Parts: sequence; C-alpha cells; structure tokens
Amino acid sequence: METPQNKNNIVTIARLCLVLSFVSTFITVAFSYSLLKAHLDNGHLTKFLSNASTIQSDFEQSLIMYTENTKSAMEFVDTLQPDNETKYIGFISKVEDLGQSLGIDLTLESLSSSKGALHFLATFYGSKSRLIDFLTGLENLPYYVRIENLSYSDLSIYATERDTIPPNIAINFLLYVK
Repeated sequence: METPQNKNNIVTIARLCLVLSFVSTFITVAFSYSLLKAHLDNGHLTKFLSNASTIQSDFEQSLIMYTENTKSAMEFVDTLQPDNETKYIGFISKVEDLGQSLGIDLTLESLSSSKGALHFLATFYGSKSRLIDFLTGLENLPYYVRIENLSYSDLSIYATERDTIPPNIAINFLLYVK
C-alpha cells in the first residue's frame, strides 16, 4: 500500500522528471539552432573563400586592362597637343575656318605663350546661338583647348546698323601644347 509519503515522493519525482525533460528539450533545441546557424555560416564562408580565390587573378587582369586604356588615353591626349609651329598654324587655320563656316567675322589674336600653352583671344559679333555654335565647333576640334574667359553682350543694346556695332563676344582660351 501506498502511503501519503510515498505518493508525495512519486509526485515529486514525476515533477522533477517533467522539469528535467523540459530543460533537456530546451537545451537540445538551442544546440540544434546553434549548430544549424554554424553550418549555414560555414557554407557562406566556404562560398566566400572560393570566390575570393579568383580575386588576385581578376585584380591583375583589371590592372592590365586599366594600364592599357591609360596608355591609349595618354597617346590620344598627346595627339591633341601640337608640338611645332606647323601644327600651331594648323590650329589657327581650323579656328578661322570654323568662324567662316558659321558665317561670323572672327578676329583671332595670339595674346601670349607660356610653358605648355598658347593664349588666344577670339572676338566676333553674333547671337547666343552663334556663340554656342562656335563653342561647340571649338570643342570638337582635335585639340586640347580650355576657355579661360568668355564675355557676351546682349544684341538688344546695340543699334540696328551692323557696320557701327563692335564685337559683342570675346573668348579668351588656351591651346595646350607640348
């Protein structure tokens, strides 16, 4: 026969077993989750390492491509910078031809020269659209040119007689030379 003491001990043991079962279940689930996370992290790291192994060769290939492109770009820039009087005169001729093709009465003056650049002043009479056309044409010439100063006066301030109107556009620019 069971005594109340024995019954109480059995209930206590049952409760203890139940608590231990819950604790062991919780620990098992926590370890399983940690192991799963570690397994996924390991997979990501393995994939990263396999991708990283090709970085060195890709970097070397990119460096070779970059230096080849830089070399060709430098050669192109060199062609944009005249290196003798014949080529300087060719530039002046092309600027004057540009003015003539746009139907503007262009005056081109060589102002000075400094190491690596020739300074020019172009003046003419014209509208904003003629100015834009001239600048676009100047930009499209196969030379390395930089505009230093541009002055434009609106046509509406002048009288209607073209013969008495001074140039309303003045452009100071540099031609870079070798």
